[in-house]
Amino acid sequence: MLTEIRIDKTDTLKSAADVQKPQRPSQPQIIAVAGGKGGVGKTVVTATIGLALAEKNHQTVLLDADFFGPNLHYLFGVYASRQSLSDYFAQNCDINDMVVPTPVEHLRLLPAVSQTRRSLQPAARQKAKLIHNLSRIEADYLVIDLGPSAHFNNIDLFLNADVQLLVSTAENTSLFGAYQFLRASLFRKLQRSHPHWARFAAEFMQCGDLTHGRSMKTVAEFIDETMDADLEDRFHLLADIAGLRPQLLINNLRDTDARDPLQALRLAAKEALNLELSLWGVLHHDIGVIAALRRNQPIDLLHSTAIGNQLRNIVQRKLVAQKSDRRAVDNDLPLHDWTKVRICSSRCIAWTCCCRRNGGTPCAVMHPDLACGKAASG
Repeated sequence: MLTEIRIDKTDTLKSAADVQKPQRPSQPQIIAVAGGKGGVGKTVVTATIGLALAEKNHQTVLLDADFFGPNLHYLFGVYASRQSLSDYFAQNCDINDMVVPTPVEHLRLLPAVSQTRRSLQPAARQKAKLIHNLSRIEADYLVIDLGPSAHFNNIDLFLNADVQLLVSTAENTSLFGAYQFLRASLFRKLQRSHPHWARFAAEFMQCGDLTHGRSMKTVAEFIDETMDADLEDRFHLLADIAGLRPQLLINNLRDTDARDPLQALRLAAKEALNLELSLWGVLHHDIGVIAALRRNQPIDLLHSTAIGNQLRNIVQRKLVAQKSDRRAVDNDLPLHDWTKVRICSSRCIAWTCCCRRNGGTPCAVMHPDLACGKAASG
């Protein structure tokens, strides 16, 4: 029996109109702003980064993920929002419906709480839902203000970001908190990504504990002592560690602050955790920030403070310019200097067990001990 199929002309017209709409980039670049303790200036940094991007006409969304002490909505005068992240967790809706405008053009906000709900700490399934849908937010950039602790929710959002930004001051307590956040992030990353994490987790999580002093075991020592017998596990572990690329932003640096502790944090991350912690930038102490916050004029953070000018330059150099360079490289491969990168080859010692091998193109791991090795036997 033949069934008559009727086509609604209006639906056809709608589909054609949708096809003709200009398509935005597939997903925003995600910048997560974290800190090992409170009071290091994460919220001010997040807001100023967003303002600097919006000033250049980049569609930017700020996400307030400080669930216990959200305050981005106060900073931008969004006091009576009817939708928020709390409502998103409680409802089955599009995450873009929760984004609200701010007084600044090209800058929008996804607040943590609304006028009808209190702040909450999301459950695991709610957090997974949020992380899965962050890439669907309609914007060029998404800047996340994380909570001030090494809680799993903060770490998971941090690990999911394209730019993992760790904010610290030059005070020892802040630097130690930043180190502890890095250490917890490394353990969490391996727990989520390494197939045999449970096999060595208990011993590995003792590594990098600065409270043990000279008796502390480093990650490198653990790998040398434990992983020599299992080349595949050793390779996966090194690749997973190399995949964590946090960047350090020093905030509120005074002329009297010593520079040695800043280098000590980077050295501790390298020596104890085998992590490369690059410096994203330095913001000097500026009393104008307090005055701008008291006036409740967020745009003053960008135009009336020294850190506004400093962050504007850093954002242009580290985010906007690098994003443009990546697009240029993708469209024009000869821009690569192939003589200065390590090429993936069957001569690598880990070729037979590497899950990321891509022969003839740049190595996805870039670890000299592996990519320079001799051919694996067999």
